[in-house]
Amino acid sequence: MLGLCFILLLERGPGREHITIQSYMLALVAGLGALYALVLAAKPVRDFFDLELLSAGQWFLCLLSVAAGLLLAAAAWRLPYIQALEAPEDGTTAEAST
Repeated sequence: MLGLCFILLLERGPGREHITIQSYMLALVAGLGALYALVLAAKPVRDFFDLELLSAGQWFLCLLSVAAGLLLAAAAWRLPYIQALEAPEDGTTAEAST
């Protein structure tokens, strides 16, 4: 689940928080999430991949860890070192070069 959320987070990236997430990217993440839910719902496929359904408490911990991971990534992208990695080398802003 965290990997699917990272797709949306990486779509914007550091220094590009003003950019909206494209609808095709939302559709991609929703489709991948739905495919995973379908795999969990189909018992033969779930048995093939040896997956087990999570309890309510396990789902809560899963969602809590996804939220913590996203907060940590968002905080890391605010660090000046990480933002400097995204800056163009010629010193111009990304908006001025377009």
